[in-house]
Amino acid sequence: MKFLTKIVSSALVGFSFFTQGCMLSNLPYIYKKSETIETVPIYNEDITPEKINLFLTARDDSNFISADKTLCSYILKKTNQGNLKVVKWNSRNEKINDIIIYLNGIESNCGWFSQVASQLAERGIETHALDRRGSGINMKIRGTGEDWLDDIDKLVEKIRNENQQAKIHVVSLCFGARLATSYALQNSSKLSSLIYISPGIETKVEPDCLEKMTTGLAIMFNNPCILIDSPIKDINLFSSEPKIIDEIREDRLRIIAPRAIDLFYGDLLSEKIRKTKKDTGLHSLILYSQNDEISDAPKNIKILMKFFPLIEYKNFSDCQHILPLEAPERVSQDIADWLRRY
Repeated sequence: MKFLTKIVSSALVGFSFFTQGCMLSNLPYIYKKSETIETVPIYNEDITPEKINLFLTARDDSNFISADKTLCSYILKKTNQGNLKVVKWNSRNEKINDIIIYLNGIESNCGWFSQVASQLAERGIETHALDRRGSGINMKIRGTGEDWLDDIDKLVEKIRNENQQAKIHVVSLCFGARLATSYALQNSSKLSSLIYISPGIETKVEPDCLEKMTTGLAIMFNNPCILIDSPIKDINLFSSEPKIIDEIREDRLRIIAPRAIDLFYGDLLSEKIRKTKKDTGLHSLILYSQNDEISDAPKNIKILMKFFPLIEYKNFSDCQHILPLEAPERVSQDIADWLRRY
């Protein structure tokens, strides 16, 4: 029995290093990092929501600002792996009453929210989009679940220092709900409301047994370089619209193989959320679709009802999962209407 155990253990260790080697050798493909853009001009006439990801692939020490100054990026923190960056959509209004912090999903990045953010800017609402460490424009930066929450707090602090009067709201997509809820449970006094889009505290997709084993090895050896396939195995689960699927497939910043340890940290946040019972005193809006095969809407709504005295939810029955890409006008209108009331 001991001999068999040693064989299995050796095989698992060998598999972990084999996986690590394969994954690292394929990083440029997995991340689809652009090799054609070395720098981004300080001013550019042609930064549009559709082209934003071309500009987000800028060199790490570069920032950009659009010609009309409505869209820009800035450095929130400096880390050992590079600069933690935020993309900002400036309000069209001189006086800003509402500011949004946007948190991305497991594969997505702030570019997936760009159409909604642009429309919100026209309505006088400012958006700061923070791709969590290990994803999007911050894909090279490592961190833990606690780092994710600390980054949000740093952003809240920065926004509050710049604007003492505006209300701060957190908008999250799918996986981002784990970060948004965890932060709100610890810092409810710093926020005015939460808006969830296809919340992913509870999901219908998960890693398979082999991927869970690989995740266990990553944790055991504290190795942040081990990657596994995204739990979303079928890209068509995002949307039923071929054009949107094509855009997602070609996205240079899409993470199709996240760090195994990042999924572990996400699961830890979800588990803590499930076990917590607390009234945050905040109000919450949930935008979801009954056709969603990634997020489990009924379970998520049930969980979130523990934390918010008032929850409103809207069903986008003609969509699937990525509502900001499937129905950007309706999403921006619903968010704007919500913010006028809360």
